[in-house]
Amino acid sequence: MDFNNFTGQQKIGFVVAHYDQYGNIAEHLLNTLKYLSKYSTHIYFVSTNLNRDSQTKASEFAHVITRENLGYDFFSYKIGIQHALKKAEFDQLFIFNDSIVIFNPDHLFKLFFEQKNELSLTGLTLSYEINKHIQSYFFHIHKNIIYSDFHLKWWDNLIALDNKNDIIQKYEIGYSKLFIENNIELRPLFEPTKHDKFVSTLRKLYFSRETPHFKQFFENLQEDFVKIDLKISEQTNPIHYNWESVLEKYKILKKDLFIKNNSLAKKEEILFRLKNHKNIHFMKDIS
Repeated sequence: MDFNNFTGQQKIGFVVAHYDQYGNIAEHLLNTLKYLSKYSTHIYFVSTNLNRDSQTKASEFAHVITRENLGYDFFSYKIGIQHALKKAEFDQLFIFNDSIVIFNPDHLFKLFFEQKNELSLTGLTLSYEINKHIQSYFFHIHKNIIYSDFHLKWWDNLIALDNKNDIIQKYEIGYSKLFIENNIELRPLFEPTKHDKFVSTLRKLYFSRETPHFKQFFENLQEDFVKIDLKISEQTNPIHYNWESVLEKYKILKKDLFIKNNSLAKKEEILFRLKNHKNIHFMKDIS
């Protein structure tokens, strides 16, 4: 894909948040930076732990910013956005972190550039957990949002928080709330089908079977056939509970799906689904 076919002379910026326990940069992430560097000189890679070798590798494709390990990804986003806006005036910004493996960046970014609505917060997935929000591991905004007063003020006021639940409430959910309050649409690329909702609903019922509410539901079943409300799927995380559809459509995988939620996805199944993909070796980054 040639970005110019979709963006013309528009200036595109990228902010990438990174953390690794050992200070390494994974091959899949380096591949994404390399791909993006063909089309933009404005890639801002913000890391809270990066060793010298990895910094050298990343610097070949991006402006590397290292900082103290405070405030999680949203504070890295803030630092990256501030650096970016000092360097140039952008028509579009992509903001994402290293929690996803992008197996095919060409495919993924093409899908985003095909979106025509410039007055929206666009992301890969929309979650209803706690409150409706675009999930913050990957999102995209246009110029009329980037430089709006409400948007600039929100980022200026963002401070480093240490509690992850506070960050989810105030920043991940709060960021989407900001758009809703300003009558701006939340637009996820992934729109679950009825099949997707059915799958995530069944998974939710199964994995919640030991909680008091669902335990009572199962104990009180009297019939061989029951009606299931697919709205239960809204209680799930789509990047986890519909990982097969997300992987098939966007060629991405959330790393913690395999690391933390191996009851949802087995490594063997993921490898089978990627068996013909040229970048299947990226799986070693999450093993």
